[in-house]
Amino acid sequence: MDRSLLPIIAADAAPRGGVAYLTPQEAEVLAVAADRGRCGARNALLLRLLFQTGLRISEALSLRPSSLGIIRGIPILTVKWLKRRGKTKEEQYRRISC
Repeated sequence: MDRSLLPIIAADAAPRGGVAYLTPQEAEVLAVAADRGRCGARNALLLRLLFQTGLRISEALSLRPSSLGIIRGIPILTVKWLKRRGKTKEEQYRRISC
């Protein structure tokens, strides 16, 4: 990644004891920087998907074309979510409007 494209991302943006989150502008800078090379479009789309939906990387990577649907004219992503209950994993699904 070209470091010259990242001047607006502050290294010390986290409040003391808190978590730093990317601003929409910072997320777009990362997506533009990732949009290079043979897999650039895929990488940029993945970064935008993660930022805009709040999906975990494992959830995003488990998406398939069949995960996208339309309910009452609204595009919907159906995401598989693994929930742990003790030693067992329980599959649940959640829907995210696009």
